Amino acid sequence: MALSTDPIADLDARWRARRDQYWIRRLGGPGLETDPIKVKLARRRRAAWILVVVWAAGGLMSIWYFWVARLPDVAQGILVVFTPPVLFLGLYALRFERRARKFLREMDDYQAERGRLEASSPPPDAASDSA
Repeated sequence: MALSTDPIADLDARWRARRDQYWIRRLGGPGLETDPIKVKLARRRRAAWILVVVWAAGGLMSIWYFWVARLPDVAQGILVVFTPPVLFLGLYALRFERRARKFLREMDDYQAERGRLEASSPPPDAASDSA
């Protein structure tokens, strides 16, 4: 990547490269350009927790049914089958939220640096007015 003399353009190019090469892969696809991260985070959170509730409810109903039917060994087998998906879905949702927070923190740092550079650079009209 060739660096230009404009520090704002350099910062923008570095941020786009970081976003495209790292964050799109880490946050699950090219949705960063189309959806704000907060919308994507809310959608993923909702989907993951709905799946957790569905799996947990199905597992609890099955366990209860077989426990009442005096088949505790089958109920324990169902517990073994239904527990891992519930745990993995919950951990997946938490991991995505942690990554999204890290992305938002990094984007805020980029925007703060860009604002600092814009404030410290002379406006383009000032250079042309003095000539």
